Amino acid sequence: MNLVILKTNAYFGNNQKLFDAMEMLGHNFVGFIALGNFEGIAEVEGQNIYPIEYVHRLKYDFILIDQAVDEAQKLVPLITHLNIPLNKVRTYYWLLQQVMVKKYEDVKDPVIQETFTYWQNHELSIWNQHLEGLGKTFDEVFIDESCNLPYINFQTIEGKTRRMYYPRDGSGQVQGSDGKKYVCDILREQIPTSPHLYVKGSHKVDEGDVLIDAGVCEGNFSLRYVDIASKVYLCEPDKKWFEPLYYSFKDCWDKVEFIPKFVSDSTQKKGGGSGIGRLCTCSL
Repeated sequence: MNLVILKTNAYFGNNQKLFDAMEMLGHNFVGFIALGNFEGIAEVEGQNIYPIEYVHRLKYDFILIDQAVDEAQKLVPLITHLNIPLNKVRTYYWLLQQVMVKKYEDVKDPVIQETFTYWQNHELSIWNQHLEGLGKTFDEVFIDESCNLPYINFQTIEGKTRRMYYPRDGSGQVQGSDGKKYVCDILREQIPTSPHLYVKGSHKVDEGDVLIDAGVCEGNFSLRYVDIASKVYLCEPDKKWFEPLYYSFKDCWDKVEFIPKFVSDSTQKKGGGSGIGRLCTCSL
């Protein structure tokens, strides 16, 4: 099977994992298709880079877009305009899905087999079948003129409305058809059927608990419980979130401690990710 990668940004490095996956599955990599102006770049890592208009000269079975499914949907008008068949367009998730099937196809675990059955008619996602059929939620983004930062109105576990801030670069926001910006599915991972649920049954945050949020990002988990927790530790190494987190928690810094580092079982710095997950402890 011949595969082409459609690059939507100017970063072409660190593709070895993709190449390894293709080799494992017996696929042939044809080259990169560049979306945008990449004059002067002819190849990377020994692989050819072609302009988007060159796509019809290539022999391929599928084009892989370097975006998640939701973001890739925005490229449908362009792909249609270029007369590229939509049934030949996939995302990186599709390749990962094939790797997972090959790796675990002989495992008889019913949960894994249930997921494989779902994948027969769906692309891989972080939710898979667990949140199938649920509608999306959209929180409108506003601008705080005092600091020029975007924010949404966020509900805490007690029903209090707090401002949750975002970086100026648009991270975490999507453009709506009405021209406004929104944050999509901010609490989707906390729906009871979600495999990424942090609080379930007896494992919950009670009044007076100490909360450790390891990999804070925008802080939706901690902000949801900050009013009932006695102490909150925010661990986040990504600098783009430092300023937004400051404003989101600015009125409760007496019980919030910010730790701009990775969380690990080692003092040696490790790359990738922003922590080991979110944890909530029992009362101390």
